[in-house]
Amino acid sequence: MQKLIKQTIYKWRDWQWQRQNKLALQSPENKAKQYYDNHYDEWPLDENVALYDMRDGQQLSDSPRAILLHWLNNKPKMQHIIVAESQYLTEIQATLAYLTLSDRSQIHVVIQFSDEHMHALLTAKYVVTNAMIFSDIFVKRSDQIFINTWHGTPLKKMGYAMPGGVMGSWNVLRNLMMTDYLVMPNAYTTTIFRRDYRLDNLYRGQLLNVGYPRNDVLVNGLKPMLEKKVRALVHSQQKVILYAPTWSGDATTLTSSYEEIQKYLVVLKQLQQQLPQYDIRFKAHPYVYQLVERDEAFASYLVPNYLDTNDVLAITDILITDYSSLFFDYLITQRPILFLDQNADYQTSRGTYLADNQLPGPYTRQVENIVDWIHHLSDIQIKFSVQYQNFYQRYVANDDGLATERVATVIQKQPAIQPVKTIRMLINGEDFSESQFDDGIVARIPQNVDQSFVIYERHLLDNWYGYQFFTHVDQVMPNSRIFVNKSPQDNTLSPEQAKIKGQRIVGNAHFDILVIGQTNASTHQKAIMMLADQVLMRANTKRSEWLLNIGYQRVWHHNTWELWQQELTKIDQTLIEKVIGDA
Repeated sequence: MQKLIKQTIYKWRDWQWQRQNKLALQSPENKAKQYYDNHYDEWPLDENVALYDMRDGQQLSDSPRAILLHWLNNKPKMQHIIVAESQYLTEIQATLAYLTLSDRSQIHVVIQFSDEHMHALLTAKYVVTNAMIFSDIFVKRSDQIFINTWHGTPLKKMGYAMPGGVMGSWNVLRNLMMTDYLVMPNAYTTTIFRRDYRLDNLYRGQLLNVGYPRNDVLVNGLKPMLEKKVRALVHSQQKVILYAPTWSGDATTLTSSYEEIQKYLVVLKQLQQQLPQYDIRFKAHPYVYQLVERDEAFASYLVPNYLDTNDVLAITDILITDYSSLFFDYLITQRPILFLDQNADYQTSRGTYLADNQLPGPYTRQVENIVDWIHHLSDIQIKFSVQYQNFYQRYVANDDGLATERVATVIQKQPAIQPVKTIRMLINGEDFSESQFDDGIVARIPQNVDQSFVIYERHLLDNWYGYQFFTHVDQVMPNSRIFVNKSPQDNTLSPEQAKIKGQRIVGNAHFDILVIGQTNASTHQKAIMMLADQVLMRANTKRSEWLLNIGYQRVWHHNTWELWQQELTKIDQTLIEKVIGDA
């Protein structure tokens, strides 16, 4: 009876999920996706076009901005297309005005999800981002060059290392797998990405560790006219203390956001009251900037969001932060960094890679301590001088003011695909219920085989399937990764459409072998069968027809299992026997 109730609940939630997906098909994003897919191979790439998507169309900043400015000055024929979410268009236009670029004919701003955006995304030779393209529309074409500069050195735990990272990392992982050049600020960050996003053995691009483009301004300084603009925009008449906390709340709830910003306001008022000889300024995290901007109490402190963070850091005399990665960049200036933590449980709720006592400055939860340290700043700098210099050498030693030039030179070249020696296995996790999935497969796969799971979002709707999924997947989490198919069922998929949808799921990754341990067929499986050279599956007539249609041959069978290959190669009998067990 209990199982029947759970199944009924699942069917109800599944109906709700399908209804929501039908409504979502009418959204601008899904209409854009249909346009994108329908024209996927229709137009040639334009070698002189670069598209920039920063924070999903919310900003024009960070290392992509530095690359844009470099190309603008050194490649006069290149056209630059900037993606703007409609509500952030004014902010991006303000950034262009601040940079005196509003009238440059090479710069074009397109509204996110418009036909112009989709056309540019399909035809731009270079696609540049500083995080991930949050929408899953983008599927990199074969000759496109995708550059991801990320957005800083992580102090907060990332990827599979953070709580909830198994499901929270799938879209980042999808983006990373498409990335030709992943620009890293230092070797420390490179190690974290390789380990905590499980890049080893599957990622085929290049990790560049040659300095960070956005940090050039902290080495070279702002040009005099730009420095004058920055000081005017932040109303700086004296030395500047910048308070720049990261976001630690829940950006999906207004209550959590409001509570968070009220903590910030208390800090700012205390600092201004007790340190009148400084200009106290506040750099709000993008998640809460609009909420802060609407609160008049912040007006005298708030730094405009269209100002690049590192432009502001260049005129900052003292930085106060918590877990924000911007403090790593600020090390270049050799100026004081003080750590104020307003979130008592952040270490347990998210976690950090470095302990509080390892930081290059003093750490506290009391504003009074910050004020006292500023009154005795020379003593603090002497006390932390060795730790500060160790951080400098470890995290920003590559930043010599020429990083943008080095990165821009490398990323213009068609990347060489990095070789992979390990067998790459993709396992269909579409349905992990007891009746459909043999969890023994997980235990039997040799540890030297790289393992990925591809799951279908529809089957994680409630505890019934969700529990089954995580019960089985937890066994292999130390050495596997998760990809998620968010597409609704489509029974009319052509091979061309299935290829795009498959690549959309795994970010253009490719596998040596796909394992389908489920008995039933689905359109989800049509998409993922486009992703591997071999398919090891339980016999199913519909799947066999599809594989024949896309050019595979059945080369082996045993009881209920079959092996299909696209090109005839030697069969790894030992691996097959381990996967199927006693079947």
